[in-house]
Amino acid sequence: MNKNIFIHFVLFIFLILSSLTVAGDRNDNNPLAPSDSRYDTEVVKGFGISPQGFPLDYSKLADFYTEIGGMVNGGVMWNGSWRDDVFEGTDAGAIPAAAAAIIQSSNTFNFTPIEVFGWRSGATLFLNVPGNQTNDWTNTEAKNLFLSMLVDFATIYKPPFVFLGNENDFYYEQNPADYANWISYYNSAYDAIKATSSATLVGPVFNFEHMAGAGVLNGWTTPYWGALDAHDLGKIDIVGVTVYPWFNYASARSVPSNYLDPLASRINSKPIAITETGWPAENLAGLNPTWETSEAAQVAYLLQLSAMPEGKNIRMVNWLFLYQMADPGGSPLEWKLFGSVSIRDGSGKKRTVYDLWLSYHPTLVEDTSPEMPKVFNLLQNYPNPFNSETLIAYQLPRASEVEISVFNLQGQKVATLARGHQIAGEYKLLWDASGLPSGLYLYRIQMGDFIQTKKAVLLK
Repeated sequence: MNKNIFIHFVLFIFLILSSLTVAGDRNDNNPLAPSDSRYDTEVVKGFGISPQGFPLDYSKLADFYTEIGGMVNGGVMWNGSWRDDVFEGTDAGAIPAAAAAIIQSSNTFNFTPIEVFGWRSGATLFLNVPGNQTNDWTNTEAKNLFLSMLVDFATIYKPPFVFLGNENDFYYEQNPADYANWISYYNSAYDAIKATSSATLVGPVFNFEHMAGAGVLNGWTTPYWGALDAHDLGKIDIVGVTVYPWFNYASARSVPSNYLDPLASRINSKPIAITETGWPAENLAGLNPTWETSEAAQVAYLLQLSAMPEGKNIRMVNWLFLYQMADPGGSPLEWKLFGSVSIRDGSGKKRTVYDLWLSYHPTLVEDTSPEMPKVFNLLQNYPNPFNSETLIAYQLPRASEVEISVFNLQGQKVATLARGHQIAGEYKLLWDASGLPSGLYLYRIQMGDFIQTKKAVLLK
């Protein structure tokens, strides 16, 4: 089961974006060029292009840009073909209209543009060009045109991020011999982009579950680390990965905090961009997957996602969609799988995870030995009041026996959230109160001689 967001979505985007943009500065003083200090100090939190009604309707694209621009460190990822004429390549060598439109719109709406130049969809490649119909990485004409386009794009726009190919590990599985030709082209493209825009972060994109053989629920049990190992890390500024742990874990709470360690151990502290992630909120069209689908699962996954970056150089985390994908017709598998990986539902209403996403602030790793908390502390739960689930955080200045319990107003213990020995650090846990009635509850932490209690309001 492969993930390919349909190629006609890209074609819609090409046509619509141009009418909603204003030209940005086309020189080294572009206000969103990567020399901007933001790109050195903050983690970008973005979304794929997903205005309300997409992929059937892009009339609310400007509203989508405005919403992202109002978020802290908001980003928009364009993931499309390296040419507008996807199938025939008659315009190969020209900058795709949507790629230019996104970066121009970023100036107007104040978001970070993220560009992914793809060259395949599933098993189908898009490397044939007029005069040379060879559809693989031996096509010299296609490689030259692709390279020329990338150089022009980097020269004009000085983009902060350029990713070459998407989920390239699938092609490594499909055709390992030609994958070696791709690596040769990638190296040439990397050098050419850096020569004209040295601050641009350039890298490939892989699917973590497929590459790591960590897709038990999806049949992806054979690892393909060779797709990464074939690269010269000296020609990778940032490693992009799409991350969908629900292909490996039925429950969001089961995703471990060290989930990305197999990747981090192979890339020598290179920056990581989670270009796509999220958890499905709905069971669309009766798919009935093995993994859970609910808004509560999204909240639980975000909690796990908060722990994943610890000790790693994370530069970007993109939730797949802002708005839920509209069924493009026929309820295709991709829509069933990924349509509800969004923080707004089909009516545009905020899902439970929306406000939690806004407060999610992963930080860049500069010191892998961060300062420990100085005092024992129990923080206020968030959100509060809450409906069914809420996050509780606490801090330990030293190793201690810890017990966190919840009581009703009658003094009855209704839940034990944690019990045992814990090392010094900052912790977050999720309290699932879905089985309890609405009301005021007291949650208490005991750490050695230290006891602290706070109030939480459950409203259903």
